[in-house]
Amino acid sequence: MTDTKFPSLPRIKPDAKMVSEPDEVFIHDLGKGQEIWLRTGGCSPGCGACCTAIITALPSGTTEVAGFADWVRWLTLHDIKIVEPGDGRAYIHVPKRCKALEACGKCTLHGLTNMPEMCKNYPTHPDDIRGLEKVCTYHFIKVEHPST
Repeated sequence: MTDTKFPSLPRIKPDAKMVSEPDEVFIHDLGKGQEIWLRTGGCSPGCGACCTAIITALPSGTTEVAGFADWVRWLTLHDIKIVEPGDGRAYIHVPKRCKALEACGKCTLHGLTNMPEMCKNYPTHPDDIRGLEKVCTYHFIKVEHPST
């Protein structure tokens, strides 16, 4: 079974066995004081979904910029997708498999000291796994700011 937004990705059941114990729960603040997210979960063996593409959020309002449709057509010609989930936001999906990801979905750098910090901490925000929600076993819960 594959994901309909990104057909090359396998689906992992939410109750799939984790590579190790789930990561410690942590809070991520975007630095603007706007959103704080609590992350739970862990990596599933053989998944590698987050390592098959680069997914990044576009700045708010990008879809309203003049020429956006032409830009999307140009990106599509280069196998780069723009995902618009219908919530007013847009994401770039660049299909670029990580060189450290084996065909079986195992990361050859997992647990090693030369693994990039970005990989060790990934994902840190729900936008990092946009479109992978049915595959990824990480979950995010928005934390409300306490009233001052």
